[in-house]
Amino acid sequence: MALKAYRTEYPEWVVEAIDLSRHRFMNRHGHNEGRHIIEVMRYASKEWEVGSMPSTSSCESVMIGIQRIRLQSPAIIANLCEASGDEAKWDIWMPRIILRPFNILAYLQPRIKDVIESLKKKLDDDGTTALSEFQQSTPTVESQASMNSDPPKNGANSVDDSNKIGQTGLDDRTTLSHLECYAKFVDDNVMPLYSSFNGTSRKTVRFDDLPILFRLGEVVYWPPAGSLLGVHYPLYQPVWRIFQVRQGGGYSRKALDHDMDLHPSFTMSCYYLDYTGSSYAVVRGDATIPSFEGEKSITDLDVYPLRFADGAAKLREDLVIQGNMFQLLVKEPRLHYEGWSIPPELLEDPSDPGILKRTPSSRMKIQKSAPEHIEGPVIIDYEEAFNHHPLWKPRFRVLRAGEPIWLWEEAELPIKHWADEKERRLLYEIRESYLDNDKSLDLQRNEYIANSKAIISSRDGSMKEVDDEDIMLLPRRMIAYTLRDRKFVALDVLSLRNLDNQPDIFEELKIKTEHKRIILSLVKAHFESRKMQKLKPFISLNQDLVYGKGSGLFILLHGVPGVGKTATAEAIAQHYKKPLFSITCGNLGLGPGEVEAELKEVFRLAHLWDCVLLLDEADVFLARRDIGSLKRNALVSVFLRVLEYYSGILFLTTNRVGTIDEAFKSRIHLSLYYERLTAIQMRAIFKANIKRLKIIEEQKDEHLEHTILKESRLVINDDAIMEFAQSHWDNTAHHSRWNGRQIRNAFQIAASLARYDVEADHSKNEILKGKVGPVLDEKQFKLVSNSIKRFDRYFTQTRGENDEQAALLDGIRDDRIRERDLLPAELAHKLPTRREKGTSRRQKATTQYKDDRDHGGWSSKGGSTRKARCYEDEPGETRLIKSKGIPERASKPRVSSPPRKSASKRPSRKRQNETEDSASSDEPSSVRGSESDVSRSEDRSARDEDEEF
Repeated sequence: MALKAYRTEYPEWVVEAIDLSRHRFMNRHGHNEGRHIIEVMRYASKEWEVGSMPSTSSCESVMIGIQRIRLQSPAIIANLCEASGDEAKWDIWMPRIILRPFNILAYLQPRIKDVIESLKKKLDDDGTTALSEFQQSTPTVESQASMNSDPPKNGANSVDDSNKIGQTGLDDRTTLSHLECYAKFVDDNVMPLYSSFNGTSRKTVRFDDLPILFRLGEVVYWPPAGSLLGVHYPLYQPVWRIFQVRQGGGYSRKALDHDMDLHPSFTMSCYYLDYTGSSYAVVRGDATIPSFEGEKSITDLDVYPLRFADGAAKLREDLVIQGNMFQLLVKEPRLHYEGWSIPPELLEDPSDPGILKRTPSSRMKIQKSAPEHIEGPVIIDYEEAFNHHPLWKPRFRVLRAGEPIWLWEEAELPIKHWADEKERRLLYEIRESYLDNDKSLDLQRNEYIANSKAIISSRDGSMKEVDDEDIMLLPRRMIAYTLRDRKFVALDVLSLRNLDNQPDIFEELKIKTEHKRIILSLVKAHFESRKMQKLKPFISLNQDLVYGKGSGLFILLHGVPGVGKTATAEAIAQHYKKPLFSITCGNLGLGPGEVEAELKEVFRLAHLWDCVLLLDEADVFLARRDIGSLKRNALVSVFLRVLEYYSGILFLTTNRVGTIDEAFKSRIHLSLYYERLTAIQMRAIFKANIKRLKIIEEQKDEHLEHTILKESRLVINDDAIMEFAQSHWDNTAHHSRWNGRQIRNAFQIAASLARYDVEADHSKNEILKGKVGPVLDEKQFKLVSNSIKRFDRYFTQTRGENDEQAALLDGIRDDRIRERDLLPAELAHKLPTRREKGTSRRQKATTQYKDDRDHGGWSSKGGSTRKARCYEDEPGETRLIKSKGIPERASKPRVSSPPRKSASKRPSRKRQNETEDSASSDEPSSVRGSESDVSRSEDRSARDEDEEF
């Protein structure tokens, strides 16, 4: 129960600070106690004597000891209120409790010092100790009673204008002395607490001191939570920048009855920078640290300042590199990725209000989908990704300043004033208030937001570049579309790389020069037309009468497998620095409705990203329609309709050109035939693979020099390999010769064999010292060749025909046809030759094809159950047709042979099996024929053909 004032004289203030135990802080004895302008309660310790300041010079003792500060001087309270800018003036006669870590005192210290300097100047100018301008008499009994009696129920909000600064009952010189004492106390006892957390010398922290540890603008670090399937992933953003801290929920009144003034929790609001698709913006996250007692290691906190992390300098350097990579690569439309993806469940969290968190190991173990290893081209498009996956979009926030509200709460336990030390007679009680919501933290937040360039530019979307000081805040995660898997994924930015500096593979492509020229001209014209339309959208550059129809470029590449059809499309995309969007019929579905929807989406994305679209093995959608297959007819019709309105570049490849529907002929702008490899092309492909293998060995030496993965360099015997290539060509039937893909595979296998052989015969130490090393020559290629031949023989004997025969008899393609066979007769005979002496291969081939026409190719007299082919001459051209008759099987098929120089024809003989066992007598005639020997003779005589490609 509060008592009225018991005397009419106003006691003198003691202008100093006093240290008190908890009991003496809450209880006073006699009439003269309680008049110090500053009272300090320290943690219970034998180190401190009641009523005296510590004599030690160490700041550490002071920092740990202070728990609460009571301000009693009206002059100090009034000036703090004025400096805080709080419009609701504080009751300057009610004592004020400030709890650790005393944010308001540290924040307002510079302003209080400014007030002190103003007062000093005023007193120096006046040269007098005049009383205050607003109050020149001592307070009355009523004013003293207002100090010692209960304050109004609504606390500071009921204070009227009589409590403005200057109405403290103190003259300017006394006010100055109070403020100087206060400022010195704060400098000696509070500010060292803040400076102690500069640098990294402090290793532990109390919960009360977290607002000092986590300062505004500080970059905080969230350590990795673990790994997923043994691979570390950027599951969350590891670094954030603080823009606000708060001790959530206010102080507990029960806590004020104990030595520890605990908050329920400590919360910091942070942000990192992410890409919206057009600019950078801040993404907010809140990190909460539950209360704890005593001291705790700083690095044991879930999140802590980056400067305390192990290897902080290296970590900061890596984050800067990561941020620079993100900012550089996010602008690139076409990138290559090799690494692991991030499971989508780690991005999707619809209930997440933007809380900063890390994914615990327990959640990693229950993921529905595992990370995928992705290797191939990707497209960076955040806007399209967020349209497909709205839950992946970060919660971009607009950070704005708020209105700070100071909240003072009346303490539940008053100060008790006893008559003496025995505490038997209570004279009166004094109510006091404590700062429950320290809005100095909000003032600091407002100042930080007002001066942060990143936050300001994030509001209006003007942040196109990230400053160096914020570059580490960019994420490690980047969202992209993988062209091979045709879906959006989250990727690790450190595994992305730009391929624009790669050598132009189109120049290395071993196809006919004529093919290169016509493809380049068409593609270049198309891209230039697209640029014009983007610049002038309403200009009409299309020759079709219907607007928006027929503006695409469709190129069909057909021929035998492994001769560069797909590689041509890939090389064109790389040559013009465009993404290659490759799809197959399996990616589009089987139902007409599904195919139409998928095709439209693929065409839309290809047009959006300016891709070169490749429909590989397009047989299903190009197949000839017939009345017996309605579903296939529907698929072909859907493809034809959607194709009409695609305005991009589309390459179609097939090795079954004989099955194409006639409706596609008029829709294809260019059709190129890729015949089987010539001897010159074969040798060029071998040389290109040798060159590539040498480059790989050089890169291994450069990047693995000082690692445990270092290998002895592979010695490549160019001459031996090229001799093998020619020998293999000369002694292999034309339908069994290697294509480009087989040559590449042979080099991979042969190189592995060379290393394996030397490692099996010698120790690793000998190899690394250079005493022995792997050698790649013809021996490894012979092993590869024998393996391939055995499979070809088995395959041929099983089917009763080789690949070339099967393709011809099924009406799929005719591999015997060379490019010159497709020319009009008069043009074919006028083709220039570079040989003046002897008989060139071109001349021999012409004679051979005339002989084929005379003998009807593979057709023969007699019966046969298979289709037969023959040649038919027409005016001005030579064309191939299928014979309508079905001849019977011939016991001894006639196979044309190449003419010798004497113009005599070589007699035909039965085909000999290439295996060591002789063929059985009941073997099909198509296998037993002598076309293998014929082709060998033809190719040996034509080895030195000088054909351009």
